[in-house]
Amino acid sequence: MGVRRRIVDGSTTGVFLDQWLPCPHSFRPITIPSDETKDFTVADLMILGRREWDKEKVEQVLWPVLSSLVLSIPLRNAQGNDGWFWHFDSKGLYKVRSGYRVVMESRRTVSSTVQNPDVAFWKKLWSLAIPPKGVASFGEWSHVYHNPPVETRSEGAEIWQFPTKGRLKLNVDAAIFGSAEVIGIGGVVRDHTGKCCAAFATTITGSFGPYTAECLALHEGLRLVRELGLLVHEVESDALNVVTAVREVEPSLDAEGVVLNDIRELLSILHNPSLTYYAVC
Repeated sequence: MGVRRRIVDGSTTGVFLDQWLPCPHSFRPITIPSDETKDFTVADLMILGRREWDKEKVEQVLWPVLSSLVLSIPLRNAQGNDGWFWHFDSKGLYKVRSGYRVVMESRRTVSSTVQNPDVAFWKKLWSLAIPPKGVASFGEWSHVYHNPPVETRSEGAEIWQFPTKGRLKLNVDAAIFGSAEVIGIGGVVRDHTGKCCAAFATTITGSFGPYTAECLALHEGLRLVRELGLLVHEVESDALNVVTAVREVEPSLDAEGVVLNDIRELLSILHNPSLTYYAVC
């Protein structure tokens, strides 16, 4: 009912056979496959040799409303295979409360004038003063049902601070271009004088929300720093929810979790530079 596939390389997930699309409750395409496409895996919808959606092929194989959903799933060069996760939890791990809500939503046809004994039981359970640890988790599945919005920037925006002498700072940001199904990401590395030591700007095809876009911007910035062999001491992002998610110890198995795991690994490889939130106008 609420489990779907997390896409890593797409090689073990069938386009028409498996539950993988962010569209409850079937999570499967409603498009009727042709003889040519019925056995497609999700990897067949990617550009050959790259972890990037082949927009033209996606739109050829699936209906427009479904192709937009596919393009909203982030892809990164993470290691591992596709896996399962729970769709209805912001952290991705199945919890009893989340499962209860899904079941109750599916029973909305029951008359509200008749007290369902299941409802009474669950209401009583959740009214108990049980510590958070007392609520059992089930499985290791995860998903982000809504892309969390980028944190609202504070009214008193900060002034960018130069790194101290001998240190480098990386700043990253992302932009969404409306209905164009493409995002722009970029970043710049500067020294204590404000001099630009490295920079990048690129576009990525996909119908990504603000949270995912900012995750991808941070990931690409760190990847650039690694490829150039720069020793960056500070990293700043204007997305507070991304900074918070990267710092969390609890594993995330959702689509963005693949990117977050890559970010954590890159930070470790780069000798763990500080990652902070920077509010801008």
